Amino acid sequence: MHEAHSSICGAHQSGPKLYDRVKRMGYYWPTMVQDCMDFAKKCQPCQFYANFIHQPPELLHPTFDNHLMTSLGEKFKFRQYKSSMYNAPANGLAEGFNKTLCNLLRKVVAKSKRDWHERISEALWAYRTTYKTPTQATPYALVYGVEAVVPLEM
Repeated sequence: MHEAHSSICGAHQSGPKLYDRVKRMGYYWPTMVQDCMDFAKKCQPCQFYANFIHQPPELLHPTFDNHLMTSLGEKFKFRQYKSSMYNAPANGLAEGFNKTLCNLLRKVVAKSKRDWHERISEALWAYRTTYKTPTQATPYALVYGVEAVVPLEM
């Protein structure tokens, strides 16, 4: 479990994801689910960098409507078209991935935080070989059509 959770192939997954990874590698024992849950709960980096903020999604709010520009447009008879401005947090997929990658890097880099550029390939490999519930597959399998052979399986 340690190798699947926090080694070069591990992504510091939660208990159910760790269970899926270990099961995919061909291991099974009767208390496997509970053991994986307990192991993930005892991982110090996972507990230290865990997400505590669980806010419900909010409705989108319209951007500020400038009355001065509206009156100026009426005076000089031009029409103002509104479009959304570039807003990085509005791109949910990219922001979700960035958040996941940053959390994973926090768990695997040294305390000095200066070796992140050396560990990013490990973090990306762990992310790409982790089973995703919405797609029912790993990102690696979606791109290449086959599952990756992780070093633990050799």
